[in-house]
Amino acid sequence: MTTKKKMAFKYRAYPTRSQQTYFDETIHSCWWFYRFVLHHYEDDHKIAKKSYYDEEFSWYENRAYHPYWYRDIPKTKIKRILNKKTGMYEEKIVKNLPRIPNECYILGSPLRHQGTGNTSTYKLLQKIRDFAPQFSRYNLPRNKFTQVNSRYNLPNIPAVVMQEVLERVAHAFDKFWKEGGGYPNYPKERNYRSVTWTSGITIYKEEGLIKLSRMPGLLQIVYHTPIKGVIKRANVSKDILGQYYVSLMCEFAEEPEVLSGKGVVGIDMNIKAIDFSTRSFITLSTGEKIDIPRWYTEATEKLTKIQHAISKCSPGSDEWRKHNRHLKHLYENVSNKKKNWLNCLTARLSREFEYVVIEDLDLTTFHKKRKNPEEVPDMQLAGERGVRKAWTETPFGEFKRQLGYKMGGRLIAVNPAYTSQTCNKCGYRNTELTLADRVWKCPKCGSELDRDVNAAVNIRGDGLAFINGLIKKQEEKNG
Repeated sequence: MTTKKKMAFKYRAYPTRSQQTYFDETIHSCWWFYRFVLHHYEDDHKIAKKSYYDEEFSWYENRAYHPYWYRDIPKTKIKRILNKKTGMYEEKIVKNLPRIPNECYILGSPLRHQGTGNTSTYKLLQKIRDFAPQFSRYNLPRNKFTQVNSRYNLPNIPAVVMQEVLERVAHAFDKFWKEGGGYPNYPKERNYRSVTWTSGITIYKEEGLIKLSRMPGLLQIVYHTPIKGVIKRANVSKDILGQYYVSLMCEFAEEPEVLSGKGVVGIDMNIKAIDFSTRSFITLSTGEKIDIPRWYTEATEKLTKIQHAISKCSPGSDEWRKHNRHLKHLYENVSNKKKNWLNCLTARLSREFEYVVIEDLDLTTFHKKRKNPEEVPDMQLAGERGVRKAWTETPFGEFKRQLGYKMGGRLIAVNPAYTSQTCNKCGYRNTELTLADRVWKCPKCGSELDRDVNAAVNIRGDGLAFINGLIKKQEEKNG
């Protein structure tokens, strides 16, 4: 039985002058439209929040009895409000409206944003495309870039591109309502750098050209990797240096993989040992240790010199622009080195081994500052600034992400508990082991063990047990 798989292919694009102008205007208009739709969503959220407060909480305000959940919620809060006369922010005490529970939005977003009725976002999109100059005067909050003549190209943007903007806003609010994420923010113009086509995409492979609907002419790309299957989406992005890229999301049929336990390797990520004294990135169960280069540390002297030169220039001058572009090139160079090194490493692991077993770690806690060492365990937070900087320089999260999409179902994550303390020969657990003990001797069997290699072997053993369980299930299913 074949399964559907999606894969993205990214290519460098070289647009003409007219195509650059078209992409820049499209990105700018989609950024404005994102803020416009987000403002309407925000109105719905404020109305629903106030009605929920009036219905659920006003009944208890003048009562002697208050339930426990009502007493725990603060009734007022201090809010900073801008005084338009003085131009200064003033602190005022206002009512604290509680968070709306998920039950109020069963479908994730308000009904008028689900695509039905005259007040849906798709009707809003149609009105904006028909009356672009009129809607460009819409007063968005704190948006000084809204000008009358800057959105006349809205009717020239394909509807599928602007519909994808609606999907971005809906996805942001779904994460807020359903997954408990933060409230969506108004993006800055410099941070909104991409637009997406979901249809009207034609590629000419031999010539290295792409045709997008309503885009003038054909877009030249560096077609270095052949695509697979059918193109579903095309994302055009622009980086900080003004370079353009096209990412093609393709869908194709993939044959199911035959499970076997051969070629399994365990990987121990040396997160707790990363500092300036050791650069061991990962350790394989085969005994190989892979060190990571110090890209940002090597470029620190150049970065300091350029940033010092920028601080001496007046902002906006020719010298300031020259040094600023030099700084962006240096950051781009370091980023490209890191991506190339990671891609080579993950590609090698996916080719040499049939299964890769890694630790299932929450990497977000490792970059936090340790304010009170007694509250959080010492092993979870960075203690000194140098260690945090070394951790930031080591892309463990990107390593897991690249392994995930290159290995697919052949990447297995196991519980990392006690993998360093347990002897892989006899199973004895040494609870007195400290982080400084990089090599230790097992008191039970007398084996001399390298801490990282021992952890990688234990991780491989846990992965083998999981794989054997999958093989048994497949054999029982096949009968």
